[in-house]
Amino acid sequence: MPVTLTARAVGDALARLQEHEVDAEPAVASLGWDWEGPLRIRRYDPLVYLWYQLPTKYLAPLEAKREVASALATLLEQVGADCHAALCRAPEIEEMLAVWEDDDPRAPRRLREVAADDQRVDCADPVERSRNALVYAGDVHDVADPHAASVPARGGHQPVSSKLAEAGA
Repeated sequence: MPVTLTARAVGDALARLQEHEVDAEPAVASLGWDWEGPLRIRRYDPLVYLWYQLPTKYLAPLEAKREVASALATLLEQVGADCHAALCRAPEIEEMLAVWEDDDPRAPRRLREVAADDQRVDCADPVERSRNALVYAGDVHDVADPHAASVPARGGHQPVSSKLAEAGA
């Protein structure tokens, strides 16, 4: 089921994480948060981000991508979106990060298989489950990032975090 997070809750959670040098900002931006209004997250939003966008569109080491996935999970837990946080910690996240990292030619097919096998729908309603099937049924390259214009691009890739961007990763 989709959740709507208030701007204050997201901002406060980001601030708490940043106190511990955990940067969830890039993930939240990729999910469409504008730092002013509420953030509405559907079940498939973090999955598309973690299974496809993060591994393929961000120029960063694998460990940094793992940290972003973990930071997103922690932020979602802090704002009470436990079901969405659990998705960020699922074993498939590590698998998808690894197959894309290795430039495995089977990665697009594996993405579709993992999506088809995604049966953790106890928090998703039937309408959302149908939407998930539509999102993942298409070709991997048809997955669009509706928020791409709001995330600064660098060298054809999006930096995973401001720290990595500053370091020239």
